[in-house]
Amino acid sequence: MIDKEVLEEKLKLLTEYISDLVEEQKNISLEKLKENKIHRRYIERTLHLAVEACLDIGNHIIAELQLREPEDYKDIMAVLCDAGYLPPGSCSGRMYVCFLIICPLFSLEFFSEKPPAVP
Repeated sequence: MIDKEVLEEKLKLLTEYISDLVEEQKNISLEKLKENKIHRRYIERTLHLAVEACLDIGNHIIAELQLREPEDYKDIMAVLCDAGYLPPGSCSGRMYVCFLIICPLFSLEFFSEKPPAVP
């Protein structure tokens, strides 16, 4: 069974990272970002933490539901898509960005023992 406390904490952190990135986007221009190395590194690190949280969430779900083991990080999305936990379109292209956008939108009830029907 999925450890809801672990997922809740990871989703909480992921939501915080995304909120921070959205807020920074509103408050700084690209030109200022290019000029400010410390600020740029803050954004890079926050994005790194968000991607890491997504990978942790995906790996936790895969392990708990005993889905096939991903071959590498980019395969995590494919495993979740193949099992019906994510829409097929989210498995291609810029998978990390998709995962960043998709994860916070799901409630924990979405990840159950039986995958939901994908429209």
